[in-house]
Amino acid sequence: MELTTRVVNLVTIVDVVGKVDTITAPALESAMIAMLDQGVKQMILNFEKIDYVSSSGFRVFLLIQKKLKPLGGQMVLQQVNTQIMHMFKVSGFGPIFKFTDSEQNSLAAF
Repeated sequence: MELTTRVVNLVTIVDVVGKVDTITAPALESAMIAMLDQGVKQMILNFEKIDYVSSSGFRVFLLIQKKLKPLGGQMVLQQVNTQIMHMFKVSGFGPIFKFTDSEQNSLAAF
């Protein structure tokens, strides 16, 4: 898994490449918690190049969303592929997140 971040209009965009699984999820969690500790409250998680998410990855997304809520923050999940979206829906996590199909629509969600 590779992780890069950038800021556009005060929104932190997290671009992830690869798999978010048992091995890589702890690094993603640490990086995202560090962002929250630095004051990030608006975040886009770009799924465009994520090809697999395990239950460990879903746990990270839920944890970050849960931490953002009391801060008045929000995380938008962008360009989630069909297979991963199916897992969000089947797991019942779909309603917890906001999903968009492009960076422009993600930025407009804030």
